[in-house]
Amino acid sequence: GCSSCVCVTKPPTGHSCTQFTALWIAARLVVWAFASERCDVRAGLDGGMVQTVFDAYNLPDVKGEAIESAARIMDCALPGQVLANRENFVKPLESPANQRIRSSRLFYRMDPVKHDIVVGRGMRATVQSVIGQVTSHSYALGGGGGHSSSFGNLEPPEAKWYLSLNPSELSKDDKTGIKVKVPPRELLQRHKRVAFVGITHDKLAKVFRQVLEEDPDHKWDRILLFFLPDEKMEWAADSIVSHAPARRLSV
Repeated sequence: GCSSCVCVTKPPTGHSCTQFTALWIAARLVVWAFASERCDVRAGLDGGMVQTVFDAYNLPDVKGEAIESAARIMDCALPGQVLANRENFVKPLESPANQRIRSSRLFYRMDPVKHDIVVGRGMRATVQSVIGQVTSHSYALGGGGGHSSSFGNLEPPEAKWYLSLNPSELSKDDKTGIKVKVPPRELLQRHKRVAFVGITHDKLAKVFRQVLEEDPDHKWDRILLFFLPDEKMEWAADSIVSHAPARRLSV
C-alpha cells in the first residue's frame, strides 16, 4: 500500500497542541477512507524533533526519528486503527495544560491497555489505541452543520517481526545527527551486485547514466529487477472496483 507523512509544527486556533491536531487529522482520514469504501487507512502517531533535509534526488524532505517510529507504528496498526506512542504522544496530549482546551469537533479516549511493539532493530515502543468521534466540517457535506463519525478500534495491533531486521543502508549527517538514505548514485558506485524490488521510475535510468558518465568503465556483476507480473496484480484492480477481499500471493 501507499503511505503519507504529515508533520504538525504548530496547532491551529482552537487546538490545544500539535498532538491534538495530528490526532484530528488521523481521525478525519480514517473516517474518510471508511466512508469511501475504496481503501483502508491506518495511522501511527509519534512526537519528536524533525528537520528539513534534501533527499536522494535533491528534493526537500523531512527527517527524524519520530517520523521513522510513526511509520513503524502505522505498520503495526490494523485497518481503521489509530495507534499512538505512549511516551512521546499520549502523555503530552493528556497533560493538564493541554486538557484545558477541548474542541467540540473531536472527542477521543485512549485505550487503557498498552501494547509493546517493535519499531526497529533493537527498538521497541509502548503504544495505545485511540477511539472517538470526529465531526466533519459542514462545507464538506454541503451544509447541515457537519456529521459526527466514529473512528478507531481497540483490537491488539499486529506484531511485525520483520521490523527488527536491518534497515536500508543509511548515512548519518554529522551536523544534524539524522540518518538519511544513501543516494542511489553512491550505492551503484559502491556495489557490484544491485537489486531493485517493486516498481521503479524513470529517475533510476538517469542515475545509471550519471555513474557511467563519471566512470565509463564502471561495470556491475549483476543487476536484478524484481516485480509482480500483471496476473499477480489483477486482484488489486478488482478489489478497488468490487471491494473484493485480498488474496495471498506467492511470487
